[in-house]
Amino acid sequence: MKAVEFIYRNSVVYAADNEFASKVTSPSNFRAELSNIQFTRMKILVALFLSALSCQLTAQNRPREASNSEIEKTVIAALSFQQSDRASFEKAHENFTPKGWDEFIKTMQGFLDSNGAPTFKSRFVPAGPAVIFREENGNISAKIPGTLTQTHDTSTATYRMRVEVQTVGTSPKIDHLKQITCLGAAAAKFCM
Repeated sequence: MKAVEFIYRNSVVYAADNEFASKVTSPSNFRAELSNIQFTRMKILVALFLSALSCQLTAQNRPREASNSEIEKTVIAALSFQQSDRASFEKAHENFTPKGWDEFIKTMQGFLDSNGAPTFKSRFVPAGPAVIFREENGNISAKIPGTLTQTHDTSTATYRMRVEVQTVGTSPKIDHLKQITCLGAAAAKFCM
């Protein structure tokens, strides 16, 4: 092993690495080699930083995708029930907060029979994934495009629509649900 010794900025510098020592023959070469080593170390640090950032972003996206799926399932369950079947309608209640359920029941006034069962069948089918547009302190606001099919006896109507929903909690409960009907082919592209 070849060792090189010289004075650099009033310090004695020893270069004991064979490859490094063979390149360092003077203080000016030492500065150039030191600069190369520092540049290489900087590249390694940048690569590690980018790798860590990539892992962080991936970790952030996973729960978001899961919450999208959970929000879609919650909205589907809330807007899908059977005509004259109070049990299927009451099952939707599980997906709401008390405030959200009270709001939802108000929109159903006139469409419930004397026993509290719906007078029509309803089925919501998403046309795409939920788009989260606000997320704060466990509260999520999202938009879900889709179609709502409602059947009363033998009559059926299908609506292109967007559901705007606000949920709370990790197992999302609907705190607010708004159904927006999109009429006409031109309106469909603006429905989302």
